[in-house]
Amino acid sequence: MVYYFTSTVVEPPALIYMGKDKFENEELIKYGWEEDFHVDKLSSAHVYLRLQFGQTWNTIPEVLLTDLGQLVKANSIEGVKKSSVVVVYTPWNNLKKTADMDVGQVSFHDHGLVKKLQIEKNNQVVKRLEKTKQESHPDLALEKLEIEKQRRRAAKEASNAKKKEDLQREKEKREEASKKSYDSIFEQSNMRSNLQNTDVKDVNEWEEDFM
Repeated sequence: MVYYFTSTVVEPPALIYMGKDKFENEELIKYGWEEDFHVDKLSSAHVYLRLQFGQTWNTIPEVLLTDLGQLVKANSIEGVKKSSVVVVYTPWNNLKKTADMDVGQVSFHDHGLVKKLQIEKNNQVVKRLEKTKQESHPDLALEKLEIEKQRRRAAKEASNAKKKEDLQREKEKREEASKKSYDSIFEQSNMRSNLQNTDVKDVNEWEEDFM
């Protein structure tokens, strides 16, 4: 079972979710595709944020980070008793899981991709989030396949759009270069024509003076 929460501190509202227990956490670790939050050095729920398309893990608004941190703290047996805890978060693909680890336990591939939050106890935030709580039994593997398809499609569309823009830019450059070349030829033609006209006039004047 997965618990879903909605944070309204941002627009559009953010979808947050976590497993019912450490066994559900294990499934979320396996089929995750978003950011992972949990209490540093203490047992706690792994809370995930469903990012909007185009949003990155290092641009999450501070108010939303606070909501996530409060939810993590509230779902830690030891952390909930403390006035303050440190919550760590990282992209899902930075989570490291090995066969010798306990159920629900994780480490990190790159500790440079781990950020920390200092979370002070705030029951009002927790109560607000708890009011939005919903339970579901999603097919996590299928959800992951679907989001990967969407991301590949979005990436392909973005790539095609960029190629189209590049082709249009090159076309405009060629047209501008062609126009400049034509203008240059036109100006040179005018110069030759003016010289010819001047020569004829000078000859006629000379002939009139001679006669």
